[in-house]
Amino acid sequence: MAMSRQLRLPAIILATVFFVFSDPATAQEHHNDIFSVLTIERQNEIQGVVDDHYYWLEYVYSNVSQEADDSFLGKVRSVFVDNDKKIVFQIQQEILAGDKPLVKASKILSVFDRNEELIGSDIRYRDTIISGRRFQNSDRIRIRASLSEVTTERAATLKLVIDELNAVPLVTSFTQGYLTVASTIIDAITGVTAGPSEKRKIGTYTIHGVGELAKTEFVAIVAKGDESKYRALISNPGSIPKTPNELNAADRSRLPSMVLMRVQFKKSLYSPTQILSANSPVRPLIENEIKAIAQGQNNYEKAKECVQLRSALRYLGPLTSTDEGYAAMAALKDAGYDPERTVQHENVGCLTYQEIEDARAAGFEWGNCNSVSCRVAKQYINNWVFGRDSGVSADVINWEAVLGGDVIDGSGNESQLRQALKLRRRYGDIEHHKTYRNAVSYNVIGAMFGKKENVNCVYDVEVSVGLRKFADVWRVDSVIVSETGRVFKEDGLPPSSNYNNLPKCSEP
Repeated sequence: MAMSRQLRLPAIILATVFFVFSDPATAQEHHNDIFSVLTIERQNEIQGVVDDHYYWLEYVYSNVSQEADDSFLGKVRSVFVDNDKKIVFQIQQEILAGDKPLVKASKILSVFDRNEELIGSDIRYRDTIISGRRFQNSDRIRIRASLSEVTTERAATLKLVIDELNAVPLVTSFTQGYLTVASTIIDAITGVTAGPSEKRKIGTYTIHGVGELAKTEFVAIVAKGDESKYRALISNPGSIPKTPNELNAADRSRLPSMVLMRVQFKKSLYSPTQILSANSPVRPLIENEIKAIAQGQNNYEKAKECVQLRSALRYLGPLTSTDEGYAAMAALKDAGYDPERTVQHENVGCLTYQEIEDARAAGFEWGNCNSVSCRVAKQYINNWVFGRDSGVSADVINWEAVLGGDVIDGSGNESQLRQALKLRRRYGDIEHHKTYRNAVSYNVIGAMFGKKENVNCVYDVEVSVGLRKFADVWRVDSVIVSETGRVFKEDGLPPSSNYNNLPKCSEP
């Protein structure tokens, strides 16, 4: 494990930009005479809870040319005049508590000399500059860009580190400590920690909170002297080239000399089928909780341990609710938990029906229902047994039951149906019964209580649940109950066998 973590460290160093959340009262902004770090607002709002996303910075393009009159490169060449030394272009991210960095990370955009391009071919459109991270509402972020002059020996050392890091898969924010150590090493090589100097130009931009980050679409490193072009550009957001192709098609003379990066966002970075794989960075964090779920003696115990697993991940903070749910599902599946035979996961607050359906849509196979309509029927029956609304029924359900020669029929909502007909806890596997054009029905066998001559008794019943599509969504809209002589396949017993202390109401 130690070897694996050491390998990940360098990869992270080179793959991350510095976002620093900094308090206005304590943050020291840096300015220089070569460039400014500026932002461009997002035109389309992020939907949903903004702090329940991952954010990362990716490279878009460089509008810095090799021409002698280029605002950016011209200033670089006027400041860095030693042809025997190299220039390091570095982006950095920190998260601060007061003026103290909690975590940080760095990305080297390029190592070049006075005669080379500011951004070479090593970095391409949509390359990740900062790895995906979920920020907390209280986080404070600062982006720092720097140009540092280093000896050719130090530049060669950086090149070796960069080559090693590029060969290692990028890991997300689980390895915050390693990101910080790696960034500190790069800072030591470039001398950034010593602060600005004649041969070290530093610029920063502070983003105050995840709400402001969610409103930011681009981060631009703009040449000094081109601020008026920048202001003209952001005054008409539709004119901003958003891809290299759009840049090539634009009148580049009207654009500032700048390097453009985009703030990307996503609800999930993991596959539900792989989130707990052997090489996943998630699994080591919750190994104890995974074992506790596997050792649960019944569905209730497994579901309770699932809640603890989600609590542990929430405390650690790096996952969105979507990926947190994926981890919980994967652990339950490995433990043999079947969400179509129980709703204990809903009872104790481990998983919702919609979370499981969303994971299935993402390719996660779990349970023995291979269709949405089957799972809707199961969801309805499971909640009926537990005496609560399922959330998958139509506004009005029609029901009819023939028990002991009596007909019980009516229509209403789920609660009213449960008052009329009480399905008991054990029931058989769901079976597909009939399919119509926009309707389908599923059957199960189970037990229901009744009274015969004022004495409590039990019926063996077959339940047919009918579903219909409403606005392309399956909903339960009918229930038919009749007595049956069928038995459970696994043990040959009738459903009423769970209630041997009660007589049968009738023999079908």
